[in-house]
Amino acid sequence: MNLRRAITAAAAVSAAALLVLTPSAQASSPTGSDITVIQVNGVGTAGTVAVSGAFKSGTATFDALGFTTSCAGGTVAGNVNRGPFTSGGTAFSFGTLSLTCPTPLGINATIALNASCLATVTMGNVKQTPPNDNVHAGLIDSGKWAGSTPKPKLHNVLGRAAIASKCVTMAMSGSSCTARADGNVAVEFDEAIKTVSGVNYQELILKGPGLTLRNQSPACLGIWGGAVTLNQITFNLPTTTTGNIDFR
Repeated sequence: MNLRRAITAAAAVSAAALLVLTPSAQASSPTGSDITVIQVNGVGTAGTVAVSGAFKSGTATFDALGFTTSCAGGTVAGNVNRGPFTSGGTAFSFGTLSLTCPTPLGINATIALNASCLATVTMGNVKQTPPNDNVHAGLIDSGKWAGSTPKPKLHNVLGRAAIASKCVTMAMSGSSCTARADGNVAVEFDEAIKTVSGVNYQELILKGPGLTLRNQSPACLGIWGGAVTLNQITFNLPTTTTGNIDFR
């Protein structure tokens, strides 16, 4: 009997230890709610806060020519709309958005927002059953794409960037070749803080198809039309400039 009790007690201790060491299902796949407020550094009162960032990594695919290139630089700058928020509303407005990528022709293609335009980014309302943006208090959000597309990694909030007609120009370095671009591009905002060389960052990610090149100049020889697919184009947004952005 004593032996049986000892075995039972040991089993209970082992089970308790396993519970402590094993992350819970909620911690790895939390379930939250729709976005109701955007906080910046813990402040949720209405206002705009300047935000800016620099290119970190990613590639672009020019479908008409059938090539993918690793991009080399870019910038983003504008405002985040702090305060009470309705899921699917405009969270960011960017007056500066650029991306430079080399081409097989040995010249760079720079895709940049025109000076008179804004790129607006809506966040939330990218639904899946059950309807839920899956955001939380704190930097641990976990959204889902609609349909069968795999959900993004933990901490990412989902949205879309809208580029109005004639608001983006693609220009080739050392050439008079230009084209316009417009469309809607999927966005992920990664709330998790990354520290690089002592500087804390959050990430804005542009991904997937949606941009279309149009209205090529004669110098482009008709080869720069069609879709541009952005593959995890990531911008580092330093929190020392803006503060921690928290969708909750």
